[in-house]
Amino acid sequence: MNCTTIFHLLFYILLPFTFCAQKDNVELQKMFDADLSQNRTMELARDIFLIGCYIGQRVSDYNGLTENDIITLKGVKYFKIRQSKTKTDVLCPITKEISEILGRIEAGFGE
Repeated sequence: MNCTTIFHLLFYILLPFTFCAQKDNVELQKMFDADLSQNRTMELARDIFLIGCYIGQRVSDYNGLTENDIITLKGVKYFKIRQSKTKTDVLCPITKEISEILGRIEAGFGE
């Protein structure tokens, strides 16, 4: 299976999720578990997409996140995001999946 096929399969699986907020997370888990380590560009694109799904924010709101946007309250880490459309600050919890993705991204920059 080549990268183009994987790309289409992964994003095809998510189409129903994007139109149905009540859908379970099976599709997201399939994407999360897919081994794309042989193609860093695909892996990074998938990881950024998943972060967006997990935090439920607009791409324009999470696109520029940095370490400076991570805060800890009562032992829980959050992204503090200022929404561009409403100018409202929101806190999005950093789940174990997001933590793992951030670790993957950080490790990828070290190579």
